[in-house]
Amino acid sequence: MNLHVRPARRAVRAAGAGFSAIELMVSITVMAIALTMAVPGMVGFIAAQRAQTLAGDFVTSLGMARSEAIRTGRQVTLEALSGGSSGNEFAAGWALYLDSDGNGVLSAAERAASPNPLRLQAGPPVSLRLRASGGLQRIVVGSDGFLVPPASVTVEACPVAGGATGVRIEVPPSGIADVTRRITCTS
Repeated sequence: MNLHVRPARRAVRAAGAGFSAIELMVSITVMAIALTMAVPGMVGFIAAQRAQTLAGDFVTSLGMARSEAIRTGRQVTLEALSGGSSGNEFAAGWALYLDSDGNGVLSAAERAASPNPLRLQAGPPVSLRLRASGGLQRIVVGSDGFLVPPASVTVEACPVAGGATGVRIEVPPSGIADVTRRITCTS
């Protein structure tokens, strides 16, 4: 008697068969739930990173103002461009100007003369604001690198929507900016 036993057949899916409709629906549902939980956190993270970038641009301009003032032996002014509003004085951007005649006053002729402006920075996106303490629109750095007059200045880079995370920049009379991360912004 010749008994021939066949091995049990397994259900083998063809190589290109893909997913069943139920597997696809479950996968899409899991991804939708994960995205629903992740998106609000990402929005806050992106806003905080934009504020950090804006603060970095401002600190870079302050550093350049200080460097140029020391290098040239003349005052350099970081000034908000016209078009800013109260609470967002630097909305239109800012410029660095060299006081070429050394008298401590920027005249219209000095603003227009070469090498001015030393730097011209575009304003932040409308979703951000840059606010200086006391509505300050001008920071003057003396030829020694110190602020003129010698007083501390605080600048905040924040999303326009209050309650979000922003960045505070502290500028002591020495003119060397200190960036404080993660402040809660008020509207």
